[in-house]
Amino acid sequence: MSVEDNKVLARRLTEGLNEGMVSGLAAVSEFYTDDVVFHSAHGEELRGFEEFRRHAEEVYGAISGVHMELDEVLAEEDKVIRRWTLTGRQTGKLHHIVDLTPTNKEVMVHGITIDRVVGRKFAEEWEFFDTLGMMQQLGFVITPPKMAASVEENKALLRHFVGELSKGEAAAIAVVDETCSADFVQHNAYGEDVRGREHYKRRVADLCRAFPDLHFAIDDIVAEGDKVASRWTMTGTQVGELHHVVDLSATSKKVTVQWITIDRIEGGRFVEAWERFDTLGVMKQLGFELTPPKSSGRR
Repeated sequence: MSVEDNKVLARRLTEGLNEGMVSGLAAVSEFYTDDVVFHSAHGEELRGFEEFRRHAEEVYGAISGVHMELDEVLAEEDKVIRRWTLTGRQTGKLHHIVDLTPTNKEVMVHGITIDRVVGRKFAEEWEFFDTLGMMQQLGFVITPPKMAASVEENKALLRHFVGELSKGEAAAIAVVDETCSADFVQHNAYGEDVRGREHYKRRVADLCRAFPDLHFAIDDIVAEGDKVASRWTMTGTQVGELHHVVDLSATSKKVTVQWITIDRIEGGRFVEAWERFDTLGVMKQLGFELTPPKSSGRR
């Protein structure tokens, strides 16, 4: 067949597709080979006439008033290219790309098809159209993926957190709400783990009440992937009851404590933390005495 014959074939197919399901399926039977191979826009590959015909039936069943406007036809040797615009209304269940119940929404889809012609019939077809645009017209909301925060963003989150901790109890509780996930877990240097944001807020409130002049300064930050390691110094005067490490009434003693923490971050929030600090040093600064164990007297 000549190039012009192939173009005529493409136009005749389009005319048949526009005459409704019965004529459209008849056109499919007339213009496609028994072993046709169809490469779809969304990665599906159909092999053989029966599979391709079922696909056409599903389109007609889902989209009423199907009309394909040929915008351009190109051809060379055994290939024909059709640029087209399809319009219709989704009144039936859609199984094309996704499963979707009828929405009664109108759609307009732009696509390009390449057909390979063998013996006056289409033997292979590649079809691509604006699948995303069609989904949006049918009411789908396109949500961007959650992107992993950069190392610098994670460092900035930690600096913000530590800075707010030094501004008093209200600011400290607010920043925990802002930056910690609901199921936040803190693995402590002592005692049981803190599990959940509410538990952590109680721990932070206790610390702020025990040390009203609490101040944190970051000495170093190292980050990789979703983790940030930091070394910081805490200073404060214990003028309230302490329920952190031990239960202790007010001593009015000043303490300086160095900490190292590793925080894991997901979606811009702290989800897990490992905390270590000089627990013995802080106890000694608060007036505790370290008594060595009694010797058994044996050598």
